[in-house]
Order: sequence, then C-alpha cells, then structure tokens
Amino acid sequence: MASSLLLPSKSRTFSTFVFTILTGSSPSTKKHMKQFFGALLGSIVGLFLLLALLVGLAIGAASSSDEAAITLNDKTVVHIELSGTLNEQPDEVDQFLATVLDEAPALSLYELLEVIRRASESKGKVTVLWLELGAVDASWAALTELRAALAEAQKSGLKVVATSKGYDPKSYYLASVAKKIYLAPAGSVILNGLSASPLYFKGALDKLGVKAHLVRGSDNAFKSAGEPFIADQMSEANKMQYTQLLGELWGEIETSVRASRSAVSDSMWTQVLNKEPLVTAERALALGLVDALEYPDQFNLEDWGGSEDGLISASDYASLATEETGSGVIAVVFAEGDIVDGSDANAVADYDFTETVEDLLERSEVKGVVLRINSPGGSALASDEIHRGVIRLTEAFPVVVSMGGAAASGGYYMAAPANEIWAQPTTITGSIGVFGLLFSGEDLLNDKLGIRSQPVATHPFANFPSLDRSPSDQELALVQLSVDRTYARFKEVVVKGRRLEASVVDSIARGRVYTGFRAKELGLVDALGGMQDAMASCAKLAKLKDYRVELFPKNDEPWKQVLRDFGVSLRSASLGMQLEAQLEQVRAKIQTFGGIQARETLIL
Repeated sequence: MASSLLLPSKSRTFSTFVFTILTGSSPSTKKHMKQFFGALLGSIVGLFLLLALLVGLAIGAASSSDEAAITLNDKTVVHIELSGTLNEQPDEVDQFLATVLDEAPALSLYELLEVIRRASESKGKVTVLWLELGAVDASWAALTELRAALAEAQKSGLKVVATSKGYDPKSYYLASVAKKIYLAPAGSVILNGLSASPLYFKGALDKLGVKAHLVRGSDNAFKSAGEPFIADQMSEANKMQYTQLLGELWGEIETSVRASRSAVSDSMWTQVLNKEPLVTAERALALGLVDALEYPDQFNLEDWGGSEDGLISASDYASLATEETGSGVIAVVFAEGDIVDGSDANAVADYDFTETVEDLLERSEVKGVVLRINSPGGSALASDEIHRGVIRLTEAFPVVVSMGGAAASGGYYMAAPANEIWAQPTTITGSIGVFGLLFSGEDLLNDKLGIRSQPVATHPFANFPSLDRSPSDQELALVQLSVDRTYARFKEVVVKGRRLEASVVDSIARGRVYTGFRAKELGLVDALGGMQDAMASCAKLAKLKDYRVELFPKNDEPWKQVLRDFGVSLRSASLGMQLEAQLEQVRAKIQTFGGIQARETLIL
C-alpha cells in the first residue's frame, strides 16, 4: 500500500515549472542539446574510469604475484583493526577496490566472526587476537555478537588484547572483554550512558506551509515513526517506550562490562557515569578501566604471548581460509536496509528477495536457510510479499532467522514465519504496528507561491491524494480503514507464525518496540545468540553434520557495481539522465514515508 501519497505523478507539471524557473527555459528546448553533450562527456568519463580500473587491476595483480606466500608461525598474532562502519555482510565492491589500490579490505561482521572462529580452532597456531579500535559505527547488537565471539575465543585459550587512542562507549564495550586494555597516554575513556534525541519537524513544516497527516493503527499509541511530522515534542507513550528500551539496553551493556572489569568498585562506577563521564588516561588506569598506558611503538607482542614475526592482519588471515566442503549448503541470506517495493540493491526489495527465493528453491544442494535481518521495516506491501517468500522457503527446508541490530516492524513481519528466531539481547525488535503518512502543501502552493489547481474529476475520490489541499474527513476515514486492515493482517501473521494466542499478540503489539531480551520473554524470539548460533541450529534442524555456507543474494560483478556507483551506465552516460535519476532517488527516498508503512525509527 505504499502508493504515491507524497508526490503523485500529477505533480510533474509543477516539476516542469520549477525547471523552467531554474533554467530560464522549458525542459524540451534543451532536451537534444543536453542529451548530446551529456552523452559525449559521460562516455569520456566512463571510458576513463574503465581504463583506470583495468590498469589498477593489472598493477594489483602484478604486485600480488610478487608477494611471498602468507604463512603462520606458532605464536601468530591476528591484528583486527576496527573503526568506521561495520557492515553486516562482505562488500565485494570494497574488496575489489582494495585489490585495485593494493590495500587491506575492511572486513564485515560475518568475516570477522569467521576469523575469530578459525583462530579459536587453529590448534595453538594463533595465540593472540589484537583489537585496534577507533570510532566504531555499528549497532549494539553487532558489537554484542562480536564481543561474545571474542569471549568464546578466550575460553578456547586465545588471549584478546585491546588498544586505542581513546575509547567511546561502543569501543569500550567491545574492548572490555579483553584480558589487557591499552590506552594512549594522552587518551581518554568516555562512559556517559545512552540517549536518544529524535528530531521533530512540525515547526519547520508550519513555516514552509506544509501539513502532515498521520494515520496510525487504531491502538498504535507506541508507533512513533510518523510522530516527528505532526508534533513538536515526544508523546508520553513514546517517552515511556524510549525510557524503558534505553534502560534495558544499558543494563545489558553495563552488566557485561562490569563482569569483565570487576576491579572497578560500585561507587567508582557510579561516580564515572554520573559525575565523571570523560575519564583521563591516568584516572582510567587508577580506576582499573584500562591496564596500561602505552604508545604503539611500546607494544610488545611477546609480552602478550605472541611473536613479532607472527603478526598477521585479519584480512590476510581471512584469505588463508580453505574452501569448505560438505554434503549440503546452509544459505545465509542477508536482508539489510529499508523494506521497499521493486528492486533496490541498497535495500530489502520485494522483487529482489523473490528472485533470491526462486534461486534457493532451484538449488538441490541447499538444505537450510539462515535469514539475517537488519531492517527497521518499510513498505507494508513489500513486507507482506517478502513474508510470503519466507513461507515458501519454510515449505522446502528449515529457515532460521538471525536478527542483527534491528528487525522491527516490517523486519519482524518477514521474520515471523521462520522455524526459529534468534536475536541478541541488544537487538531492537517488535514494533508490530502500521501507519500511513500524507503531506499536503496548500499554504505553500496557494499562499506563498501563488500556485492553484483546478481539478476536474469523474468520481468523488479521483483527486485524492492532492498536494494542494488537506484530505477530507471522509478521505482520512478511508486511509484509517486501510491502515487498520493492514494492522490486523500484521497481527494475524504473528499469531500464525509464532503460534501465539491472538489476545497475547494484541497485548504486545500496538507498535511497541522491545529489546531482544524482552522479546524472548514475550515469545517473539526463541533464543539469544548470533549468526553462528543460528547456522548451527539450522544445520541441526536440517540434520546436517558437515555443510558449507553460501552467502546470498548473489551480486553483479564488482567492476560493474563500481561503475554503477560512480554513476556511469554502460548503456547511456548522459549527464542529464544521471541528474534526473539522482533527483528521482531523492524523491523516492522521501516517498518511502508515503503510503502504509510497517516501519520503526528508534534504531540505536
């Protein structure tokens, strides 16, 4: 139901009007000239980029052929550098560009978990995992998963060492699992708790002369995704929801850190959080938050239990992995991003997901599926289409869901039919509810710009929705009916998929968001754990002892993706067409909030 409620096609005449104002002439007068020069210049750019990539590949291949083979010593130290964005799945474009530029590629969460697992099973070859931490952009659930893997590695006999110039709450949460934590002498540790500060846009919309019309499921008081467009401050229901969620998340984080850093007393911990959130290096050492203050040139790998000759990067260690063999395949399907209609490589698109389902059903060697969801939801219609795809998979083999940072609203909708659902305690999930959001700009168009329309229609609702007027009560009632039907359908999906009583689902729905820990208590989640736990469970359900893992969806060749990311189409490199496509992407992004949505915005 994600129809074009925000920017209907009838507004294209207004786009033409704006183009004329900006350029001084109508689009048609410049069409042929734009296409000619755009295609000429674009083709030159495309050929130049393609040539540069080919040269880079040749240089990269030549340099790599001259390098000595990577070997492991008896006291190998695997160096994991972690800063910036931590992606869920391997990024073939990043790996391709790293090869061209002769750089070490950034590893994804999946790849890091595999590195840690293999290091734990190296039979003494690897003795130390060295975490070099910067500012990490990752969900709390991803960090929880990585932290748990490091803790298991230490139980197997490996030593984990963490170093950084300075720790923020996320990097310190990860570092706290280490046996030794090093901090630069001029560095600091920031421990200031959690907060959420959603922005509210009603005041800005009022000044622009734009009105938002939010229609939520009839009892969806906690469905807050559209709230910033109709209010200047947080509702009481949303404030209660945020407070409880943040408290539960921090409780999990604090418990884990305190268990690892038991030397820090209760009184000192309280002092840091409430009065001393920015802890200097000397103070952090005195409190027991870190174990040593050293510069990188002072690190001694032999003191850590490794050897200087045994240092290897995580990416190089990952490259040593041998190809898995097994009697069957566990397919790991990544579903990350907004849920949208159609096809979109940067989102969870229903058309693309259906193609992946068809591919899996045609593969006789596939014996089970792990569906990795990291999505706040999106289009209600697309969520239902994807949900149907998951049902088709469950009819062929076991399907186990592994929730990442978020599997909320539409993200939970698609998870419900699975045989099992796994989540981290810090996963954000639930948000079983829907809303519809419409915008009208009568004040902007009529009063500020002097633009008026004169509709002529065959039927009462033919001119709905319209940009230049607010919807009538009768029109809003129609939207409310549609929203309530979608909400009822959502609850029905959860009742059937989770085998819960309708009254139970009704009481825990209402758009409310839960942590993974709370969701397990409520029956929305089966177990707490990560991707590797979900894979092991899926293999057990499929009765597989030996299996190999394949990642889906399968992408285009990396060099094609690189060209596409640079905005160069192999069919047409018209700059005018590129500009139009970019404007269309902006419009489409705004338009994702149009129509009926199963979406959650409280993602930390």
